[in-house]
Amino acid sequence: MQEYPKVLVIAHNSFSDNQSNGKTLSAFFNGWPKEKIAQLYLTYDKPDITVCNKFYRITDFDVLKQFFTKKDTSKEINEIDAINDNDKQSVHRSKWYMFVRNLFFKRIPLMYCIRNMFWNLVKPWNNEKVKKWIKSFNPDIIFFQSSNVYAIFDMVESIMNMTHAKLYMETTDDYVTTHFSLDPFYWINITKMIDRYRKAINNSETIFAIGDLMAKEYKEKFGGNYQVAMNSVELKNEIIPYDEVKNSSILLTYAGNLGLNRWRVLSKIGKALSKLKKDENINAKLEIYSIHTPSKKIIKKLTNDVMSFKGSLNTEELVKKRNQSDILVHVESFDKKNKYITRLSVSTKIPEYLLSQRCILAVGPKDVASIKYISDNKAGYVITSLDENNIKENLKYIILNRSEREYYIKNGKELADNRHSFEKNKQIVQRTIKQT
Repeated sequence: MQEYPKVLVIAHNSFSDNQSNGKTLSAFFNGWPKEKIAQLYLTYDKPDITVCNKFYRITDFDVLKQFFTKKDTSKEINEIDAINDNDKQSVHRSKWYMFVRNLFFKRIPLMYCIRNMFWNLVKPWNNEKVKKWIKSFNPDIIFFQSSNVYAIFDMVESIMNMTHAKLYMETTDDYVTTHFSLDPFYWINITKMIDRYRKAINNSETIFAIGDLMAKEYKEKFGGNYQVAMNSVELKNEIIPYDEVKNSSILLTYAGNLGLNRWRVLSKIGKALSKLKKDENINAKLEIYSIHTPSKKIIKKLTNDVMSFKGSLNTEELVKKRNQSDILVHVESFDKKNKYITRLSVSTKIPEYLLSQRCILAVGPKDVASIKYISDNKAGYVITSLDENNIKENLKYIILNRSEREYYIKNGKELADNRHSFEKNKQIVQRTIKQT
């Protein structure tokens, strides 16, 4: 058996048992010896210790504090800290935190330039605390889950030079496809992003792409050696078969990110459901869950007689809610700006939806990878128009046709087994890295 090299994972999100990119990392490294894995992460996420128990955290606020006060507030997070860490909860109550987060949430180019400027001025990765922690672990491999902040690429390169570790990179969302803009800050940011991406790909032993379309386009654009490792999940025996569900009205559930204007699409679905109830007495409701609470304005847009925002769910609650649902909703934004970001990505929740034995309702542009993926594989019912009458008629059809929902459930389960196997994708990543 090949020996496990020591891997330093660098990502915005920490290892997680239930949250998007962190959950993908946990799937990739499940079973890796804990003494041979560590993570440097960049948000106030509370890490789960199922896969890893050595962490170091540097956030945007640590960078700002160091710039203005010269005080280094970045910190090592050990196993006990991870279990008891209340920083995220306390910080999220801060109005200043929410103000800054919302600025980044809207992806304003000027804010990205300012963010990069502070990171590159401070260079927190050069702090003695950080360097000591990295050198004490002494990684053989750096596994980098790519970023939309080009300064993070500079950090990864610096750590590579410090440790002489080999680089493997995972690409998630597309941050390097250009679109028309008159904003000079957009062009400053995207030009630097493309430069850093190209350099990182040239330095990488292998790039793990989130889907076939991304691997193909990036290979043509940047070159490099690619493996496709799709998001995967292991639900074990937690699924209740759909024929055991007896709801008095059809329950549609959305659990995921409301950013990139996805909430606008959900609002359209909710309005259409309300009209179906009023005009044709078709009873169906949409429940929306997200780990991040949106603004009061957005919550108001997501509230009517059949639609509501319900807050966040932990892993067990999410499984229970999927088991109670008739239809699981996936949406992507139709506006050009956000289409460019999600165009090549396949959402982390799709494998869970596919394995859940529930019908997927996917609403989004037909040329976005996740929508195309579901459509091409007949793994869900797809709506590719934002026209309210079109949404209303399509919702009516899938709500009233149980046999159609069962057809998509069957196809989805087969696709999950073929492309999203927990073991298969884990083996792709681990086998590739262990060949180093």
